[in-house]
Amino acid sequence: MIRQEKQQLKEQKKEQKRLDTEKKREQKALRIEARKQSRLQKKHVNRVLNNAVEQRKKQREQYKNSTAYKLYQLSKQQLGKSNDWYKLDNDALLYPMIANSEGRSNFRISAQLKQPVDPFVLQGAVNDLFRRFPTMTGCLKWGFFWPYVDKPLYPVVVTEQTQLPCRPMNIDNKHSQIRVLYYKNSVAVEFFHSATDGSGGIVFFNTLLTRYFERLGLAVDRTENCLEYRDKPKFEELSDNIPKIADRNCKTAPPKTVKARRIVGVKLQDGNIMPYRGICDASQLKSVASSMGVTVNQLLCAAALSALHKYSEVVCPNDKRPIVLMVPVNLRRIFGMNTLRNFTNYINFTYNGQSELKDIAEDIRNQQQQQLNKDYFVSVVSKNYFSAHHPLLKAVPLGIKRLAIQAVCARRGGGVINSSTFSNLGVVDAPEMFKEHVYRYEFQLGQESLPTVSFSCVTFNNVCTITLSNANKDSLCPQFFFRALSRAGVNLAMETEIIQEQK
Repeated sequence: MIRQEKQQLKEQKKEQKRLDTEKKREQKALRIEARKQSRLQKKHVNRVLNNAVEQRKKQREQYKNSTAYKLYQLSKQQLGKSNDWYKLDNDALLYPMIANSEGRSNFRISAQLKQPVDPFVLQGAVNDLFRRFPTMTGCLKWGFFWPYVDKPLYPVVVTEQTQLPCRPMNIDNKHSQIRVLYYKNSVAVEFFHSATDGSGGIVFFNTLLTRYFERLGLAVDRTENCLEYRDKPKFEELSDNIPKIADRNCKTAPPKTVKARRIVGVKLQDGNIMPYRGICDASQLKSVASSMGVTVNQLLCAAALSALHKYSEVVCPNDKRPIVLMVPVNLRRIFGMNTLRNFTNYINFTYNGQSELKDIAEDIRNQQQQQLNKDYFVSVVSKNYFSAHHPLLKAVPLGIKRLAIQAVCARRGGGVINSSTFSNLGVVDAPEMFKEHVYRYEFQLGQESLPTVSFSCVTFNNVCTITLSNANKDSLCPQFFFRALSRAGVNLAMETEIIQEQK
């Protein structure tokens, strides 16, 4: 019995030893497999990292060989060329205060050339103009009491157009207040409104095209609307004319502020705007306006009011407030002064219920006669100027000023005291040789804080281009506008586009 127990115990120990040996072998095999998998994983990670490094190297090489990189390197010639800073003009002080992600006070001037654009020649032209227009090419910086213009940290780089026109601009202490773009035969400059107004923008744009053509080897005779890039900025070009016409003792009362109808549709995605262009013969448009006894601008404003009225019946039929169209006026012509800074004010046209386009145009003509005079603008400018330069307001730090101005403008901005805006640059005065190389000019207003429709117009070489910046998903308002002109006898060629933003 004892021998059997000893034998069983011996066999149990032997079996246990065998099991322990097998377990150790399994554990060793698992360790070997784990080490093998670890080595394979490390090889895979290293391979992925090496591929990523190689891909990055290839991307860098591709970028260094790209047009964008070469243009950026060429644009560095601008940096360090200016140590001057400038005060913002009185009209420009407001724009950076109220800029936000949805609505930015910017506009675009472009031209369709007869030959494809050479971006390197265009970049060289921008470099030449950088010091000639310091208040436009500079960036905005925030002082303790007011913003001002200083040299930008980054140069103005000519960029291929890949995103929507009049895209909101970075308003900071690094980037310029302008953008220079090209696409195939098109050259465009987009301005933040603190840099200049439409008239100043035309001078910059004409000078840029002139220098571009000169770099291509073409001879250009400059006009008054086109400056010599080698000249230093003149005092009158940089002067702020608003204080010169503001009168503390002005006896004419400024017009009362009336809340306008908010003609708001459904916004396009991502705050996009869709430009609708109507291109027509300027002499024919003038002939149609003359047959009604009005000017071209009055006819176009009448078509805009008619379109806004019809569109409002669709999107806001219960809003009984008046439809008001705000129209910028170039004060240089009114007061005989010249500057590259902002020197613009506004008149307002109200829709009074007429059904015929001719009757609306005649009513606009009468409204214009009451507003388009020196006394009217002196009263408006004086009120705004002395309100902004109140001694108590001057002493307030910029942060508090900004909050107060944003609160006021939220109650008075686009779509509150006006339903829409119509801006007409008129006939562009440019060097004679431009007619041989430029098909047409285009002028477009940027985004508003509300999804409205803005109207703009410019004429060159007997080609009138009317642009509607539509922030709505539907196209009813542009249809109503161009249909009104067509029925009046204006033959139009239509263009539209949607440029999707890159994600």
